[in-house]
Amino acid sequence: MSTASLPSSALRGSGGAVLTADEDGLVLDRPGEQITFVSGALTRLRAEGRTLTIQLRARRGATPTEYRVEDVDEAGAAGFAAAVNALLPDRPADDDVDGREMALVRSLVRTSHSRYVRRVMWGALWSFLLLVAATVAVGVAGDAVLVVGTVLGGGLVWLCLCAGVYATGESVREILVRRNGVTTTATPAATFGAYVYRDHHGTYRGFNRGGYDGPWLAVSYPADRPADYLVHQTPFQALTGWILGPFLILCGLAMLVLGTLLLTSALDLV
Repeated sequence: MSTASLPSSALRGSGGAVLTADEDGLVLDRPGEQITFVSGALTRLRAEGRTLTIQLRARRGATPTEYRVEDVDEAGAAGFAAAVNALLPDRPADDDVDGREMALVRSLVRTSHSRYVRRVMWGALWSFLLLVAATVAVGVAGDAVLVVGTVLGGGLVWLCLCAGVYATGESVREILVRRNGVTTTATPAATFGAYVYRDHHGTYRGFNRGGYDGPWLAVSYPADRPADYLVHQTPFQALTGWILGPFLILCGLAMLVLGTLLLTSALDLV
């Protein structure tokens, strides 16, 4: 769309919805998600009182998909719709394009992966503080050699347990999501590092990988949370996670028990 005639201000609705226009199309920000409509996806906008309706193109015989922004300024909605409609071409009566394929939904809510990483990081922080407290206690009750041993041994235990818990948890989570969820394919989007997949409702959802990971990615998501995607690990990554994760946990626990026994004996001799 031409930037010269675009609406200059955003249209705000109820529930925190904000609709803006740019040279590529429309952007609708709602709590938890952002929807981008390229101009080719749109049929027209309708301002009906305090409601603005975004109508997408549809296949012949199909009901057009619509998005509504409620409780907007009536005059602002009329002006916004008129400005955008003036830039849209007239669609033919036999138009046979599914506008949903050009409407991209990007979730702004943390995925279960990011929440899991956050929990692991908090666990790592608290366990590190526990290691610091134990080192200080040994320093008060023992000598420099025991302090060095506690730092080195405790640090190794801390690394093993943190890495092992993370790797094992990721592997278990992927198996559960792939077994009980929906699996589909994501393909590269126009933006470098971004990928798009279509969920079972027909909504196109995007995410950013930060780089190019190949011509396609296998993703799974829970059926009731299609935005909560999970990118499949490679077979090597999955095998490594299942072998290395539990191994590191066992090594960390064994070293923790052995180190505790040795430290207790050493402190008794001090």
